[in-house]
Amino acid sequence: MKNINFEAKSPMYFSVQLENDSYGNDARRVWLPLPATKKQFKEAWEAASGVGGSYVSINRYAVRVPGISRKMLYDTTLAKVNHLASRLAGFDNEQIMILNAIFESETMNLSTVEQFIELTYNTERYTLDPDVMSEEDLGRRELNKLKEKFAALHFELYRSS
Repeated sequence: MKNINFEAKSPMYFSVQLENDSYGNDARRVWLPLPATKKQFKEAWEAASGVGGSYVSINRYAVRVPGISRKMLYDTTLAKVNHLASRLAGFDNEQIMILNAIFESETMNLSTVEQFIELTYNTERYTLDPDVMSEEDLGRRELNKLKEKFAALHFELYRSS
């Protein structure tokens, strides 16, 4: 288990490059930060397509989100990537730290954007404990909880007899 900095908010971002390569060396490329509205997407598409609305493709993604690979992005639709970017843009510091902790702990192996979107709806199922930095720390904490429960149960049994 890696040490996690609970104070730092890791910046997360997505951008997509739209490209029209029908102009040869004069290819038009436009970077569009995500999440994007329909209006922003339309403006970027028009800027990339030029006069006559030529063919535009997704040339590449720029991404800085733990657990997301470029392959995952290329294997799904731009609408789903935009949805994920929208979900992450609404996250507060704690939710971002939870996602970072999940991926730094190396216990989560997501392979699709859809799985990642699902995870963003379930961050409340995870709890951050800055005092736990290893499996040994976690074991000690859980053992202490059991000892406290056992002591309380022992006291109740003694009192009731």
